[in-house]
Amino acid sequence: MGFLSNLFGGKKPKETCPICGQPMGFFSKTELTDGAICDSCVARAQSLIGNRLIAEMSIDAVKSVIAEEEEVNAKLVAAFGSEYPNLFKTEFAHPISPKATDVGIARAKLMKNAVAAKGTVVSGSFDKGTVTVIRHGTTFEAELCETAPFTEGEDVESTLAAHLYKGAVGAGKTAWLILNGESGVTSGDLIGTK
Repeated sequence: MGFLSNLFGGKKPKETCPICGQPMGFFSKTELTDGAICDSCVARAQSLIGNRLIAEMSIDAVKSVIAEEEEVNAKLVAAFGSEYPNLFKTEFAHPISPKATDVGIARAKLMKNAVAAKGTVVSGSFDKGTVTVIRHGTTFEAELCETAPFTEGEDVESTLAAHLYKGAVGAGKTAWLILNGESGVTSGDLIGTK
């Protein structure tokens, strides 16, 4: 052992998150009123509680929020999962029309008058292609132009301009789905693929 490790008590085992059990580093955790949870659980809970400050919540309160969401998601999978193994629950949607100077000419044409839907991938994964929108028992098809993981504090325009992500977004992740303008996707819609 070196001088510094002797000085600081040697290597200490990492704390584990009381919600998901993953190891937490010094910089990858958030302190709550009664302990700390990992940044992954913070991101999951923050997308569910909106503008409330997570640091003012207890571990049990965060567990409860995540458990309620998992129960709702399980019901959705039970209801639609046999027909649509990939499900996305839309929290809100709004029109976008990014500039060519921000996203490039080809992507700007593709996303002209598109709809950005923020929500959670309940099951499976999503990538470009045809999707089915499920609203109050009726279904219609839409074209999924692009996907990107949601980052807290970053709007969809910034995410698209950075274009740091290519590929599918998997289950349990909060994400942006960019759909063609004719899709008519709104808050509360389910989006599925077979």
